[in-house]
Amino acid sequence: MTYNLGDIKTDMSLIRGIKNIAARVEADEAKFSNTDYVKAEWFGLKDKQSANVQFLQALDESDPSYSEKNGLGAMAVEHNHPTLWRNKALCTFEDEGRCYGCEMDAKAPKTGWKQKTKLYINVLADYGDGEPKVQVLSSGMGKGQVAPVLLDIVGAEPDEDEDPVALTTVKFKITRQGAGLQNTAYLLTQKGTTKADPEAHELFDLDKVLRHVPYGEQEAFYNRGAVATEEGEKELVTTGATSSEEEW
Repeated sequence: MTYNLGDIKTDMSLIRGIKNIAARVEADEAKFSNTDYVKAEWFGLKDKQSANVQFLQALDESDPSYSEKNGLGAMAVEHNHPTLWRNKALCTFEDEGRCYGCEMDAKAPKTGWKQKTKLYINVLADYGDGEPKVQVLSSGMGKGQVAPVLLDIVGAEPDEDEDPVALTTVKFKITRQGAGLQNTAYLLTQKGTTKADPEAHELFDLDKVLRHVPYGEQEAFYNRGAVATEEGEKELVTTGATSSEEEW
């Protein structure tokens, strides 16, 4: 449901009524949805579900299947708000010398603000229920995730006695096992090769899929969706939206 921003009714810093709260959340969201940001379609599986996948990007230019047109998958260093999990952006410490997420992690360690490294890469996903579609697969580096297995298959330093893996020519099957964030694992298996042309598809621009938020705007960005209560404390409010990307 869409609300006109002019319909928001406030009493000083308090926002009352679900319509007004939802409108405030939408206003906060719109503030950071600049013209450069692109909303991607994310790869995601349910418990015991599988999909056949062709990676449409290589991980290094030395890959025999590297395509200048499609570019490379990328590792991103990010922060998530520990409660408002949709509020996620790239860490800016290396670029700007400061980062709100890093500051919050230093102030309150082990609360969920620490840096997270994730792989982002375009894939052609076939769930067996229609035409295959281009999606962005994101994966953390923890046990049971796709990224560590994929990096092991590709190899940072290929064996001299073996030909380097041409990633976009390999057929993969990914199977999810488990339903919770803490007890979920993904099985990545090779299923032969494919001659399907990865350049035949329009990919999502990873530079525009990921959030680049300048330091001066980060506190407002990470805390968007929070409204004041009558006790003067912040109450974290979400609209109930979900994202399959967050399962990875």
